[in-house]
Amino acid sequence: MSPTFTIEQLKKQGRYQEASELLQQMLQQAPEDATLHYQLACLYDVQGFEQQAIPCYLAALQYELPAQQRQEAWLGLGSTYRALGDYQKSLTTFDAGLGEFPQAKEITLFRAMTLYNLGETKQAVADLLLLLAETSSHSAISQYQRAIRQYATDLDRIS
Repeated sequence: MSPTFTIEQLKKQGRYQEASELLQQMLQQAPEDATLHYQLACLYDVQGFEQQAIPCYLAALQYELPAQQRQEAWLGLGSTYRALGDYQKSLTTFDAGLGEFPQAKEITLFRAMTLYNLGETKQAVADLLLLLAETSSHSAISQYQRAIRQYATDLDRIS
């Protein structure tokens, strides 16, 4: 059985501590393996160990990480900063992620929550309206896509 398979099995069984220990052992052998750092960050997050997750996300982003995992790492790191109340780092992280992956709607969504936390409610709502207009397949919302986009640019405008 390969170590990656073992890690996945341990995660599926909820044996996060064992999976974390195995990943730490593997990282001793391959300290520049971005995927191992990313997996460990995710395991720390799922266990509520956000502080431990941060350096793992940072290490994963420092090395060569496959695009999908890299996008998820930006989201995870930004969300972790947000969960810890470090909203400015969260925003900076989400902005960096969107700089690399501008199509990442999930990063845009979590970025809007951070804007809310920073008191930027108007921008947060505008971003969420644009996201809704771009992604909704609901027919009643889709037919108002133009109006939603228009309102998103200036929520305070009165006709």
